[in-house]
Amino acid sequence: MSTFRLLHTSDVHLDTSFSGSGFSTSQGQALRAHIRRTFLGIIELALKEDVQALLIAGDLYEADRVTPDTVKFLDSQFRRLGERPVVIAPGNHDPCTPTSPYRQHDWPANVRIFHSDEPACFDLGLAQVHGLAHLHADERRNLMQRLRAASGPALQLALLHASDTRFDFAAKQRYAPFHPDDLAGRGFHYIALGHYHRCYRVDAPLGGGTALLGVAAVDAAQSMSAAWYCGCPQARGFDEPEDCSCLLVTLHDEGSAPRVEVRQQPTGGKRFLSGELDCTSHDHSAALIAAIRAWIMERQAGDDAVRLRLTGEQSPTLRLELHGILEQCRDAAFALKLVNTLRPAYDLEALAEEDSLRGAFVRTLRERLAGAEDEERPLIERALQFGLDAFADRELVIP
Repeated sequence: MSTFRLLHTSDVHLDTSFSGSGFSTSQGQALRAHIRRTFLGIIELALKEDVQALLIAGDLYEADRVTPDTVKFLDSQFRRLGERPVVIAPGNHDPCTPTSPYRQHDWPANVRIFHSDEPACFDLGLAQVHGLAHLHADERRNLMQRLRAASGPALQLALLHASDTRFDFAAKQRYAPFHPDDLAGRGFHYIALGHYHRCYRVDAPLGGGTALLGVAAVDAAQSMSAAWYCGCPQARGFDEPEDCSCLLVTLHDEGSAPRVEVRQQPTGGKRFLSGELDCTSHDHSAALIAAIRAWIMERQAGDDAVRLRLTGEQSPTLRLELHGILEQCRDAAFALKLVNTLRPAYDLEALAEEDSLRGAFVRTLRERLAGAEDEERPLIERALQFGLDAFADRELVIP
């Protein structure tokens, strides 16, 4: 019985721009450096596990920002693998355009890149890898339907950057869309997919069982090919998963029914954590600062990016100066964002009874609240708080 082991990764997004995302220039530089270290870790994992191939299912880098330095970095890492094949299927962020490094750079002999949107095949001996490339950044055709396994004794693999139309993770655009029904009859023993940043098996039933926990064994003789998204190796924002990964895949050639083992390998290390902090009991800023620091410490998030939503009722004595609070918590985490959704702690019933301009203001906004749609309520509530703060000569802090 022969065995073929591969490492499946995608969506590395080297040279990501973090401008406009609320991170400082130095934080953006640090995040880009961390993504590089994560990819270096993937190469080291391939060496440690002695895989027979590294498959990269697109979005290895950001085409509009990739630097010669990054191209040389990739070249050096691929050379570390020696004769182990590296197979790349370009995606929508790294399309194989005429000026792409995929075409312009002289890559090592072990690097195989799909350069066309017509199916091609790389023969790796025990296995054959079929795939094609995105040639531009807006591929909307179903590329999955173009792929079909070859006949013969070799294990049949496919590599593609594409969108499973059953899911819409983080409102991602659908490029090269396909439906899981398109997998039937393709003849592949394993399909390595990229684009969605969560790890899951495409051909599992919708509504459960799609996430990989530990090791999954798949009978590749099923009519549906074993198709997996490996997830992104490093999160780049708060809308991405904490459990970043790549996949170690072992195919056991047992004749007519190869068996596929898929093992999730944690990667990354820098998390983007979101949470809530009830501030109702904090009646001064020092108490709030201590609570924020404790929240971060309890989750061992000192090296992570943290987005914390402040909830509950704001005490009239709490001086909520977000900029000052952030400054005093700056050393608690790699990056910290505070979202203020505190409700005013005013006695609205009593205020509404006042025969005054303030009373009329409260009555008007409470009437607006009573008839407001859900998406309007936060804005009206904030207007009510700001108005009452103004009546009380409190400093207006707009987050």
